[in-house]
Amino acid sequence: MSNNLTAAKNALDIFVSSGNNIKYQKIPMTLDIQLDNLGTVNKNLVTMTINSNKLELWFSYRTIVAFSKNGKTHCIKNQWGPTTGKLLNDICPNKSDRLSEIKFAEELNKLLII
Repeated sequence: MSNNLTAAKNALDIFVSSGNNIKYQKIPMTLDIQLDNLGTVNKNLVTMTINSNKLELWFSYRTIVAFSKNGKTHCIKNQWGPTTGKLLNDICPNKSDRLSEIKFAEELNKLLII
């Protein structure tokens, strides 16, 4: 069972300042955000597509435990319990591919910094 929530936007509204001048600018873009519940309260997937770039974030409860950018998936090593472990097994069955907490945070931060 998957419950979906989707939001879409066709442009990004920004204000640009240069010296004392401030102007409004509309940047054309396609933004789609989708939230999928993957069957239980602790399994959720947020997918954001900006133009053609796709980012997926898997959450166990409120914690990001995996992410994928344009098809490359990164998972954190399980440090919680069997419920989160089941989700991680679904996403990254090969436990040796999972990242330490520090490496996972570094990779996620690189991705999310604009």
